[in-house]
Amino acid sequence: MLPAIAVMLMAAVLLWPYLVSGLGQWDATSAGELGHGEASLTKARYVGADGEDRPFQITATTVHNLGAGDANVLLESPEADMLLGNGSWVLVRANQGEYVVDRKALKLSGMVKLFHDGGYEFESSEAEVDLIDSTVSGARPVTGQGPVGEVTAEGFRVGDDGDSVHFTGQARLVIFPSALGRVGAAAPSEAETR
Repeated sequence: MLPAIAVMLMAAVLLWPYLVSGLGQWDATSAGELGHGEASLTKARYVGADGEDRPFQITATTVHNLGAGDANVLLESPEADMLLGNGSWVLVRANQGEYVVDRKALKLSGMVKLFHDGGYEFESSEAEVDLIDSTVSGARPVTGQGPVGEVTAEGFRVGDDGDSVHFTGQARLVIFPSALGRVGAAAPSEAETR
């Protein structure tokens, strides 16, 4: 009977992160108290699922404002890793962030970098991650590059389960000469849209 109990305890320890992932709780390597009883965590991780039950994970070097009721959670050096509907993934990281509890959204600021597994990288000063719809958008100037070329725009939105990136405002795309064969022989080397 003792070996059976030991096996059940080991299984519970190994499966626990997967069993509580839908509960959306922060876990960390260490916890502490900041002034006035404010709870904080270091090396924190939040695991959950979006509206289509696809997994996502948020990590941060430090999390502040925990245990303050419905107040938003403040994050230092946050990273959000999401699996999208088409099987691709997106990783977004920033200097600072705020987890908006009631909207299940992550507001990022500082140097925001977005990486898409299709080989695309974008950088902006602000972005918002909707953890229900698994979308990332920003209304600040953005620069980026990918296998086809480089782009600058006034804003962006990654949607359609990662199949498309929409650039808003004035946008400029420079296509790499090596990519001309992939996008059509008549494609211009530089294009502007409004």
